[in-house]
Amino acid sequence: MGWKYRLHPAVYFKAALSRRGPIASVVDDMSEVLRPFALSDGLSLDLAIDVDVGQARTGVIDPGHAVTLAKQIAALPNLRFVGVQGYAGHAQHLATFEERKKAARRSAERLRAVATALTEAGLKPGFVSGGGTGTANIDMREGPYTDLQVGSYLLMDAEYREIRDENAEQLPFLQSLYILTTVVSTRGAGEITVDAGTKALAVNGPSPITCLAFPLVRTVASGATSMELSPCRRVPSRLARAHAY
Repeated sequence: MGWKYRLHPAVYFKAALSRRGPIASVVDDMSEVLRPFALSDGLSLDLAIDVDVGQARTGVIDPGHAVTLAKQIAALPNLRFVGVQGYAGHAQHLATFEERKKAARRSAERLRAVATALTEAGLKPGFVSGGGTGTANIDMREGPYTDLQVGSYLLMDAEYREIRDENAEQLPFLQSLYILTTVVSTRGAGEITVDAGTKALAVNGPSPITCLAFPLVRTVASGATSMELSPCRRVPSRLARAHAY
């Protein structure tokens, strides 16, 4: 009982969700399998194996490890091995199509090798999930996915809009999320200051695509609550739009 209360709150949350409907949790180590198992009394829990496909963040690193882990899951009552996943986050924002294709293929090969080893061991994955928005047009054609982990396409951002496909065209997704800010100062010639700084906007990506009447801007300086922008060229105010990040 004492061990039960040392479990992470997320484990209890996942168990509660599983009582409402099918939901799979991903694991890459036996200790992560034992956590949900501690709460599985009277409840069947689905577990998928996380595979490192090149991002070097989480996931098993070889097919043998995946097979061992899947066997351990299958041997425990109330737990079901249901599939594998490997998110290729490192490939999504690579600048050129050829770079993304090479990275996507390497990721697919790693996931395919794991799925093949599991199938040969009598533990065929129910699903193979991976890919992403930046490589979706590659992943759909080349597999081995039954499910693609695209998500950013719903909103898009400035970094994804810089990506080009094999025809040097933008990805076929429209921007649907904008950040609306207010100009608080125009003290400098050709410069404006808006009331959105690093507390409101990410600073680990490119500058805004559009800002008010300025379609191309560069960040001059930024603070916690404001950002100073300098336009590259002016366009008519009727084309004014908010930040696209």
